[in-house]
Amino acid sequence: MAIKAVLKIVLHAGDTIVADSEDAALWHRVLAAIHEGSRPPATAHATLPNHAAADQLHPAADPARDRPDADPPAAAPDEALARFARQLGLGMDTVRRACSPSKRPPYLHLDRAAWLAMKEVTPPRGPGSLPRAVVAATLLVLWFRCAELGGPTVKMVHAVLRTIDVRDKNAARVVREARWLHARGEAIVLNTANGSRALALAKAFCARDWTAYRAG
Repeated sequence: MAIKAVLKIVLHAGDTIVADSEDAALWHRVLAAIHEGSRPPATAHATLPNHAAADQLHPAADPARDRPDADPPAAAPDEALARFARQLGLGMDTVRRACSPSKRPPYLHLDRAAWLAMKEVTPPRGPGSLPRAVVAATLLVLWFRCAELGGPTVKMVHAVLRTIDVRDKNAARVVREARWLHARGEAIVLNTANGSRALALAKAFCARDWTAYRAG
């Protein structure tokens, strides 16, 4: 006569039985876990779990790269410069020569020759004049949009003007009054309704050609 053995799981702590169970589902799971633990490690060419494959496609952030003082990706500045130049309808070399866009402060280094060319054809005040801070702010706002740097501040405008030893004590006011710019908190952003005016100004400055520019 056949005898059916009942499988039992017994948990010992030394010689003391802590718990026992005859639950078939439980001992199936325990038996499977024991067999799983006895298997050899997976070979190098084994299929990765989903989360491991995802880690390869989207590697973890590099702490050194993500530091605030770390250099931006090498290709990023040129890609942003290319977008900036396309917006203005100019060559990259022309834009680089005029304002040297960068992702590092002061973000722009103005060309003195381009600045003097502008001053020669625009009056210092009144109709047709271009306040110093407005020129710097316009270039900054357009560059920041292309480089995805957010919105520049009046402090940054002063820093750009200092690259050619120029000051504008009324910077905050004249920037606020420019029809193609407006403030959003401390940031200066483009008023897209008059964005063409900003592009025309920036193009004229970088190309040193003010014949088609109309102030106002």
